[in-house]
Parts: sequence; structure tokens; C-alpha cells
Amino acid sequence: MKKFMAMLLVVLFLFAFTVPAFAAEQSPTGEEEISVTIFDGTNSKPQRRAVKPGESVSVQADRNKGKFDNWAVYKPDGSVAKVDVDYVISEGSLTSENLTIVAKTDVIVTGNYNKVVTDPLTGNAKVSPKTGETVAFVLVAVMMAAAGICFVSKKQLCK
Repeated sequence: MKKFMAMLLVVLFLFAFTVPAFAAEQSPTGEEEISVTIFDGTNSKPQRRAVKPGESVSVQADRNKGKFDNWAVYKPDGSVAKVDVDYVISEGSLTSENLTIVAKTDVIVTGNYNKVVTDPLTGNAKVSPKTGETVAFVLVAVMMAAAGICFVSKKQLCK
């Protein structure tokens, strides 16, 4: 039984090391595709398009969503995409209602309406970070109250 198991193990190792020798050097792959995701305004459903390199994608503003402000183009991680690096504008501009781009990498295109910026990762309105004005106001008020108490208590101690 031990000899049989040893022979089976030898054959298994032999196949394991010889099969990659017959594999092709480069596996055939399908054509490369670039993903273009479009959010046309806040709370809109994303439209995902798979395009071939060099193929253009056109977007048009929807007048029913309000006053159109601009288009913004982002990378998949949410950072701003760069013209001529990540995409090329072939027709229109980022401020025109009609825009045609040729994506060089995966990009997200967002339409912004009524001075509301669309978040490229969620499609919702981008919320600006809190500025901390309320906290500063509360701290100043507490400091003024403490200064007033100290001033009054010193006046009473001096009498």
C-alpha cells in the first residue's frame, strides 16, 4: 500500500510540474473595456457604460432637473480626473449642456444642477464639511461669562 501511495504521489507531482510547461506564454484575453459611470444630477441612478478604448461617450443635460451648472469628471476613487490624462473632451465643454468625452481610464461623470454638487461615489448631494462656527461661538460665550464672573468676584473681594 505504501508503494502504491508513493507512486500515486510521484505521478501527481509529475503532472503538477509538467502541465504549466505546456501553457501558452500569454493567455488570450478579450478586448480591453473602460467603464464610464454617469450620474445625471443628485439622487439619479448610475448609468454604467462599457466602452472600448478610443470610443466616445456623450451626455446631455436634462432641463427637467433644473438649472444646469456643469459636468464634473472623477476617477473611481472620487478624486478629480485630469483632462488629457484620464479623459479627452472631443465635443462641448464641462459647462455646456452637451458633452462628449473619450475616456482613457475608468471615470465617473456627474451632472450638477441648481448649484448642488453631485457626489461621484454615491450620486447624492455633496455635503460641505462643518466649519466649526457653532463650537467657536459657544467657546467665546463661555469665556466671556467666565471673565464676567471673575470681574464681579474681584470687585466684591476688594470692598
